[in-house]
Amino acid sequence: MRGAALTMGACQIRLQADALVIVEGVYHKVLSRDEAGVTLRTLGARPVTVTKTHAELADLYFGEPRRLQLVEDTAAGLPQGVRDNLLRNIDTFDVRQQDAALMRLDYVQACDRCFAERTHRKVPKGYADIARLVAAERRQRAIENEGSHPDDVPLERVSGSSLKGWYGRWRKGGKSIVALIPLDDLKGRAGFRLDPEVEMIIAERVREDWLTRNGPPLSHVIVFIQGRIERENKTRTVPFDVPDGMTIRRWVKANVSQFDVIYHREGPAAAEQAFRHVKKAPQATRPLEIVEVDHTPLDVLVLEGDGTPARDRRRKDKRTRRVWLTVAICAATRMIVGFHLSDERPSWTSVMHCLRMAVLPKDLTGIRVDTAWPVFGVPEVVKLDNGKEFHSRSMKAAAGQLRFELRYMPRRKPHLKGKVERALGTIARDFCAYLPGRTFRDVRERGDYDSVGQAALTLAQLVEFFTIWVVDIYHNRKHGGLLGRTPLLRWQDLAGYGTRLPPSADDLDPLIALVVPRTIQRNGITFLGLTYQSDELKGVRRRKGFHFGDEFLVKADASDLGHLLVLVDEEAGGSRSPARTGWPTGRPWRSGETWSARRVG
Repeated sequence: MRGAALTMGACQIRLQADALVIVEGVYHKVLSRDEAGVTLRTLGARPVTVTKTHAELADLYFGEPRRLQLVEDTAAGLPQGVRDNLLRNIDTFDVRQQDAALMRLDYVQACDRCFAERTHRKVPKGYADIARLVAAERRQRAIENEGSHPDDVPLERVSGSSLKGWYGRWRKGGKSIVALIPLDDLKGRAGFRLDPEVEMIIAERVREDWLTRNGPPLSHVIVFIQGRIERENKTRTVPFDVPDGMTIRRWVKANVSQFDVIYHREGPAAAEQAFRHVKKAPQATRPLEIVEVDHTPLDVLVLEGDGTPARDRRRKDKRTRRVWLTVAICAATRMIVGFHLSDERPSWTSVMHCLRMAVLPKDLTGIRVDTAWPVFGVPEVVKLDNGKEFHSRSMKAAAGQLRFELRYMPRRKPHLKGKVERALGTIARDFCAYLPGRTFRDVRERGDYDSVGQAALTLAQLVEFFTIWVVDIYHNRKHGGLLGRTPLLRWQDLAGYGTRLPPSADDLDPLIALVVPRTIQRNGITFLGLTYQSDELKGVRRRKGFHFGDEFLVKADASDLGHLLVLVDEEAGGSRSPARTGWPTGRPWRSGETWSARRVG
């Protein structure tokens, strides 16, 4: 089925020397890897050495049944709770635990970047500085995304020692997001705490007296705070403890970022000057190191319905829709690694379809192309806009489980994703130029061209034409940013780096899906107007401990709504029941499935 993608210029799976893999149920050790293939040796008293080509390994990994698995090394020295969590999927934890892990993921990924760029050292002060920068960035992001007032968004307080512990657990746990799940049963007592009412007084006086353009020094504000608390004590039976100046300074240091200090006391221009990035952004040097994703509406109309040719239909009977394109491009090679065309506005389904195509081998069966599309693998960094579809819990969970970083670009700065922006311009200028039913960029350019009357393509035909254009034209066109090389040649030049994949191909499909909480009703589970039912769901309602209103985690695959994946037992293992489809009472009847995120083997 995927022969075209696996035999012509096959991509290489990233395998390090001494790594362990399971080939057809037998453990092998990786001895070496070169352009020809990978040399493996079986484990045991009588080892056997074999050599597999990269195409053979890809076929073993993606083929049915799955005959190749990558064995991850579970690091020793981690707490038992963390080691137990590594055997579970992120979606099996409580929502609050998931949110805490996603928050910690921002901090540890920032550590990884800062240490790689050598802007901070692995010392307590370095961790503390990174924590303050990330806390300020997360607070600013929340203000922009939620449209909240800055005073209503508190600043996170993460100490350098806590961040050092998170970072160590994350690295030893193979950079898995589940290593960051809080261990509530191992938590100790918190440090010193001020009375909540005293903290409110400090926050009010700091905000109104100190964080202003003409505000007095902090030493004066400390006197104001202490005087306010002393006046409050005169009306109380149990007086507050009056904090000393050092305690108030520590509170300010922990709760007010340096960015906010400069912004409110010196102005936005001074804050921008002090905190703007002036260094050149890191450049991608290997395939899928950085992948840029963006949306755009195409300047073309497609037919709805059966796609009857325009000459056989009257203009007033034609129904047309505008098409949206979601595209992902590899920054190092300029290869388009995935795309999705739809007549619906971009949503989480558009992004998930695009990511699925990027990760999996490309199926070119039945498409008339002359060259290969040898691209698959998990990206390391994905650059995105700040659209709502990019901030869903499902996307962040998938990124954490597949271990790639989501890097959100600021608003109104498209140059930070310049490669995908340029690709979209090329698509609009070259691909759309010859399509019937063009809408053009503006009314003046369109003139008296009848876009609706000339529309002649269905969405499926447009997808086929775009695939041919990408594979045979775009990937084989010389690119100025590649010193005259084509994207396909550049990909082949860098193929020796290999691409990263999870231990099993079965890990890919369930991860790239929407995760939502749902209750099990008498007729099953309702999602997007469809009803899902199975014998397992019926049994859940009858089991001991079930309560009406209990919510269960549900995964919905964007490309296949014929079934849902429902977590009904965290300890049930990895068994999976087949979906059944029928049409009773005139409406679709879907089946639910039990699933467990515990990894086996």
